[in-house]
Amino acid sequence: MIVNTDIDIDIADRDQLLKIIKGIPAMIARENNKQVKHNTGVYFHDIPSNPFSGLSTIDHKEAEKMGYFKIDVLNVSLYKNIKTKKQLVELLDKEPMWNC
Repeated sequence: MIVNTDIDIDIADRDQLLKIIKGIPAMIARENNKQVKHNTGVYFHDIPSNPFSGLSTIDHKEAEKMGYFKIDVLNVSLYKNIKTKKQLVELLDKEPMWNC
């Protein structure tokens, strides 16, 4: 059974998270067999990886078909300025400035 997932984690500094929780960066297969690192995708479970590049050896779309799932860890720099849960809740309760 294939489960299609789209999990995004928004964080102030993805590099700090990835130092604590080790993962394998997702790979995008380009033309001419070129393999490039996915901008945000990380596998936090076992998946074949290249020992030299550290990237998954399976293109992220193929990996999904095979049952692997990546999590997109996204930098949201706004979070760097939020110091407390109370401050975050206050921002969430504010009405957006729609006419900017």
